[in-house]
Amino acid sequence: MSEELTKPTPPIPYSLRLRSLKSSRQSLTRIIRSWGSGEVSTADAKNAAWLLQTLLSYHKETELVEVTDRLAKLEKALKDLEGRPPRNEKRNIRIAK
Repeated sequence: MSEELTKPTPPIPYSLRLRSLKSSRQSLTRIIRSWGSGEVSTADAKNAAWLLQTLLSYHKETELVEVTDRLAKLEKALKDLEGRPPRNEKRNIRIAK
């Protein structure tokens, strides 16, 4: 075998921040820039980009679920308030004698 095939490729030369959608996007950008400058091999960049795209999809889905839950709570609160008179009108009711 050639030396090139048996020689392990060095890992990505920095740690990736992956806790949030924003930090994952920034990490993907770092991978792309590193590949463009030749710091990372094409194979490593492809693998890392695929993994990061999967993680980004997870983050987006998680945020979508959170927004959907918040919207459902707001809609429920609005529906509960629809039958009630506004607070200001309730306080200003005068009883005629």
